[in-house]
Formats: sequence, structure tokens, C-alpha cells
Amino acid sequence: MPRLLVKRKARVLSVAVLAVVLLCGMVCWPVPADPTAAGQKAAQLIGVCVYTFGDNVYGQLGVGDLLPHSGVQVRYYGHLGASVVGISTQGTHTLILLKDPMLVWTVVNSLIGFGDNHEGELGLSPGPTFPVWYPATKVPSPTVIAPFSTEQVLAISAGFYHTLVLSRTASGVTKLYSFGRNAAGQLGIGTTDGHGMRQEVTFFSGMNVRAISAGGESSLVLVEDVYGNSHLYGFGWNLLGQLGLGNTTPYYTYPQPISGIPSGPHSISAISTSGMHSLVLMANGDVYSFGMNSNGQLGLGYTSAPVTTPTKIPMSGPIKGISAGWRHSLFIYQGGVASCGLNSSGQLGFGDKVDRWSPTLIPGTAPYTTAISAGWIHSLYLNGLTHTAYGCGSNASYQLGLTATTVYLSPQVIPVGAVRAIAAGWVHSLLVGM
Repeated sequence: MPRLLVKRKARVLSVAVLAVVLLCGMVCWPVPADPTAAGQKAAQLIGVCVYTFGDNVYGQLGVGDLLPHSGVQVRYYGHLGASVVGISTQGTHTLILLKDPMLVWTVVNSLIGFGDNHEGELGLSPGPTFPVWYPATKVPSPTVIAPFSTEQVLAISAGFYHTLVLSRTASGVTKLYSFGRNAAGQLGIGTTDGHGMRQEVTFFSGMNVRAISAGGESSLVLVEDVYGNSHLYGFGWNLLGQLGLGNTTPYYTYPQPISGIPSGPHSISAISTSGMHSLVLMANGDVYSFGMNSNGQLGLGYTSAPVTTPTKIPMSGPIKGISAGWRHSLFIYQGGVASCGLNSSGQLGFGDKVDRWSPTLIPGTAPYTTAISAGWIHSLYLNGLTHTAYGCGSNASYQLGLTATTVYLSPQVIPVGAVRAIAAGWVHSLLVGM
């Protein structure tokens, strides 16, 4: 397929990916326990609140240790007037972007990460390829990732063992970077060599990249041509048809165009991949799915065979948001949450453990749901009117922020303050306070 002619000025989409909330980008660190320790007035050090809870064996909670924590952990980032503008987690590493008006030098953008780094997914290696790593394979404290000295970070997406970062230069050109595990070609650089520091995905040089989604071992990228027409690409693992290429070729190391999805001006509004199945949200509210369907996660009814081409989910009424979990999917539908797929721990929220093969509205979640995030076997959603976060599914590692290590078959209020953003990881969760 010929390379696309594109606009130079990028305009970022609102992307509903598994375990990612994208709002913009800059730099962050935790506030000292004693606010005066940094030599500044305490009032200047009251930043934005971030809640983390769940498994912490790799330091993915960002609290400075690798210990299990049964309760919600609270950290403040930045100074007075700061705001978290992006969070992303899916596996066992966590990414945060922060805009801080006190840091005048953050005209130069940076990215913060913590958690698992054994595949180089935090991008902290001083060398070009692994095994020349950053010294630590577990990073329990927020750490600056590869400062973007001349670029603004627009979007971040944490896969299971790899990371995608979308940035924009001062001249308005978008660039896509990847780092981490690459055994299936999920970095999109034409090889299967992993990298512990960022690599530019040169295939997209000169293109107007609009959205990114990193899955378990695969990646999706949305671009728009000079006329604004949407084009979707995939690379990485494809054994289950999760790239939507019409085949089950094990993997692709270079971006491949995905056909079968209507193309038109700004026709695609969001993308989400878990690595084993993928969802594409159209501007008109339609959703296309492809990949593994072992438990009905594609929302296409009773067909357990993989679906290798994008197929429209038969739903009445427009969808407003999507999130692909491990083997289940979430949708913002009729102002509430609809779900389908595996329900072994109650992650679908219906009060039982019965799988659903078609998207079904969860009672009591309408009409003010504004965000959703599907993890491994737990789910999060956000009521945008009350700013209340809810969770259901497994709480075995306290990933719902609740005190009993059991399963919750229906949505439960997560006992924190007002929330504006959510992200579900493998067995941990991340919330951003107001």
C-alpha cells in the first residue's frame, strides 16, 4: 500500500484503550512526606492526587517499595495548579504524564514510569538494545523516561511488556516511538529485537498519527491522510487474528494496513487492543471487533472461532467508548456500561459468573458513565456526574481498592475521593483525583 500524504498539524483523538486514559502531557514526581523538605512553601507542593491499589510485586503502584498493600495508596504529584494529563497501564508497569505550571522547563516534555522493566518496557536502558538494561528490572518509584527535549508527548499506551509513545515536534510533525519486548514484532521496527530505550517507528514518519494502542504482544496505530480519512495499521502477534488482516500469520514485525473498516474523514474515533482481541470505535457509534472470541469478548454472538477480519458488532444505538480487556470487553452504551466475554470472576458486573456473548447493559450504570477500563479479570468505570469510581470482578490482590480479597459480582463504589480518570492494569488499578 502506498505511503500516505498527511497534514503536518496533528490533532489527537480521544482514545478508549485497555488500561489507558489520554489527556495531554508533561513531567512528574512524588511530593516529599515533609512538604518543606524541598525548600518551598507547603502550599506550593499540594499537587494532584493519584490513587493506586492492587498487586505491587514489580513496584507498579509507585510507592517506593515492592511490598503488598491491602489499602488504597495515595500520592501527590507536582505543585499547586499541576494536573495529571495522562495515565496508562495494562500489564505490570505504569505510565503518568503531568502538566506542572511551576516547572517552566517542561516546555521540554518528559514521561514518568514505574513498575516492571525486565523487558525494557520503561525505556530506561542506557544502551541501544537489551541486555544492556537500566540497572533495575523493578522500578518502584516514579522515574523519568527518555526526556523528549524538543517534542511534546501527546499520547501514551502501556502494553503488557512494551510501550508506545506519540509525540509532536515544534513544527507540528507527529512521531511514534516504541520500546520494550519485541518477540512478536510489536515495536513495529521490522525486527524481533527488544529495546530498552525508545526507538522511532520510522514507517510512520511524515504521517499524521492520531491514536495508539499497545496490547499484550501487538499494537494498533490510527493515522489520517491529507484529506482526514482514517487508516488503521497493526503489527505484532497475530496468531488469533487480532490484527484483523484476514489471516492467522503468527506475527508481523512491520506495520500492516487493516482493511474492511469504513474509511472516511475522521471515521474512526477510538481503538483498543488487549493483545488477543481488538475493538475499533467509529465516529458514528458503530464498533468493529476481531481476534480471539473464546468467551464472546468480540460481542458477535456464539462463535468461538477467531475472527480474522473486522466485523461489525450488532448493537442498536451508538457506542461512546470501548475498552478491550484480557477476555472481556466494555462499552459505554446508552449512558451506562455494556459488557461481554469472560465472566469467571464477575468482571462483567451482572451479579453472576455467566459469560455473555453479546454486549449487555449492566443495570444501574446509566446514564452518566464517562470512562471505562477493562483489566485482566476486573473492570472499572467512572460516573462523570458524581465523579465516583466503581469496580467489579476479582479483588484477590486488592485491585478494586476494597478490603475483602474476594470476587465482587456487581459494581462496587471504590472508597476514594472524587475521581476524573481511571486505568485498570493486570492486577492493579490507577485513579486520578479531581
